[in-house]
Amino acid sequence: MPTHLILKDAGVDVGFFATKYTTGRTTGAPSNAASIGTGIFPSIPAKGETLTQYAGTGTLNGVSINVEGQTFFVGASAPEMVGPEGMIRRGSEDYCKTPGYQALFLGALWHIARYHNVQKTLVLENLVVGLPLSTLKTHKEYLKDACTGIHQVPCHSRPGETITVDVKNVHVTPQPQGSVVNYMNSQNGSKIKEDHVVLVLDMGGGTFDWYACNGNLRPLYKLCGATNTGTLSCTTEICRSIRPSLASSTIAIERVDKAIRTKADSFEIGGQTYSMADYWPMVVSHVQSSFDEMRAAVGELFLVVDHIILSGGGAHILQMALEEKYPEISPRIHIDGDHVFGNVKGFHQIAEAYSED
Repeated sequence: MPTHLILKDAGVDVGFFATKYTTGRTTGAPSNAASIGTGIFPSIPAKGETLTQYAGTGTLNGVSINVEGQTFFVGASAPEMVGPEGMIRRGSEDYCKTPGYQALFLGALWHIARYHNVQKTLVLENLVVGLPLSTLKTHKEYLKDACTGIHQVPCHSRPGETITVDVKNVHVTPQPQGSVVNYMNSQNGSKIKEDHVVLVLDMGGGTFDWYACNGNLRPLYKLCGATNTGTLSCTTEICRSIRPSLASSTIAIERVDKAIRTKADSFEIGGQTYSMADYWPMVVSHVQSSFDEMRAAVGELFLVVDHIILSGGGAHILQMALEEKYPEISPRIHIDGDHVFGNVKGFHQIAEAYSED
């Protein structure tokens, strides 16, 4: 039970649907992505009373965080505690500036401290966080300043006391860059040559990002971009087609999202079963529309892409939709073997690179 702990490297990925974080490498394990520990919880900061005394007892899994005088409960149990009026999963260019985002970030730090059973002080020497390409230039410095420095989070084992988390250095990277770093450091990455063009398509909850680089990870900015058409807008559209009021229901959106991600045959809402066969055309149309927007932005440069890596929770759906409409690009498509955690594992590996400098 360490009182103080220093971690050289960590990654935190606060998305619209989920917040992911790394906990370090397994001691003695091979130095590959599989040895990087990860965690995840829903990106739902539930407004409410302070509930720290229940956190970790089995009643609730999570922690109450105070941001700007507001209390948010974040963690695995957050969906159980939020009604339609408390749902803060709305796509916004200023997402990283909201109190809800800050609560999720602090919640990730709390989860890391709890994993290591830290009692007093946790120091993170290099932390990598990400932003969509659509807001990277305008919000990078703000996010870096907001994440750097001293943070106080509740102690997981002593109610009423706090843990100090000191984040020494923060590096803000384009969100899809983590995925390409993770993929290129895997066995599959050996197929990528230095002069190849690699395009990552990241269908996340709030945005659809595309990021391109060559085989030595140098960005090709004319092939990079993003739209606010992530899976959240698709699941919301499906819920609204069933009943308009369901478009703001956390439970309904969670169930539809899970059905999409797992390619389930059906989902249940309000005791009624809905066949996904009725909604797949809507999903495919949404994904293809996002891809067409990317193609229009990239133009003829798309023809020189050698590898297309699909990442994010919607990777399998993206593959299905693209191969249906554009079968000619199928040989170039690769799915990140860990497409859910690939991005944050890439963040961790980028942090390691900064530590080695």
